[in-house]
Amino acid sequence: MKKTWIAVVAVVLAVSGCAIAEPVESESPAPVVSDSAGVTVAANDPATAPGTETTAPAADFLIATGSTSAEQALAGVACAAVVRAGTTCATTPAPTSSYDLVADLSTQEYQLAVVFSTSTVLGLNDGSEPPAPGDALAQLAELVSPDVAVMDVSQLDGKIVWAASPATRFTWSNAENLEGIGLVPSWLHNRIDGVPSLESVYGIKAITWQDEDSPLLRAERLNNEEAVIGAFRNLDYYELEGLSVVEDPSEITLPDQVAILIPAALQDSSPIQIAAVQDAFAALTDETLAPLESAVATGSDPITTAQTWLDSVR
Repeated sequence: MKKTWIAVVAVVLAVSGCAIAEPVESESPAPVVSDSAGVTVAANDPATAPGTETTAPAADFLIATGSTSAEQALAGVACAAVVRAGTTCATTPAPTSSYDLVADLSTQEYQLAVVFSTSTVLGLNDGSEPPAPGDALAQLAELVSPDVAVMDVSQLDGKIVWAASPATRFTWSNAENLEGIGLVPSWLHNRIDGVPSLESVYGIKAITWQDEDSPLLRAERLNNEEAVIGAFRNLDYYELEGLSVVEDPSEITLPDQVAILIPAALQDSSPIQIAAVQDAFAALTDETLAPLESAVATGSDPITTAQTWLDSVR
């Protein structure tokens, strides 16, 4: 398979805009470690040592991940691929700041992070300069240079989509007079393709916006008709089931391609593990990721779920 890198010190090839994300603050699960035999162990589990505080088992690869089911499923695929390459791996909650994430990668506190390219660019430039469609990976590579490298692994698009309960009969044509609660993740509230664009482009004025970082809770509240509209990522497959996705004729949302960040030094020190991750992500499509995301959303372990999937395709 052709391995495509966007080097931080070289000319970056143009890529089509698609999906990742500035990490979102949440109460993420404790780190999970998978050894080369495919065993996963939850770290800091009180059941393992009642009355004592435990520490996470050591792992050669530590992967930073966001809190949503989609982000955890993607990190699980990366970790499962590393395990197949014979290296122990763990996932851990990512910092909420893109600056902190890049800094931690540069010092190899993490060996890998799965991100959304446009979201990370906006996090690094304070949202002042959104990348043009197709330019997000190139801009990201420039921003994280020289200590972090960007790995172009997927055409999965995690762009924002807006959804409502079918009972609401929400359309942009009736949005100007629609009243009620709108739900958004906190990082999207003031972003250029978030609430400000809805208000300026589609004329939404009477919605009361509330921050809700859990896609599952946003979906639950919409299905219960406690809110009239909510924002999701295109990869929140399970959460979007049963909701009506509202078309975006003015295309206010930005493509947000899934990418991987790694310390630049790992390109030379861990080529087998990095190649394994790239090969695994090459097999990911909306059709193959959807059942993984749904399984994680309903309580399955991300790494174990990904290992089962990899066994079926490799």
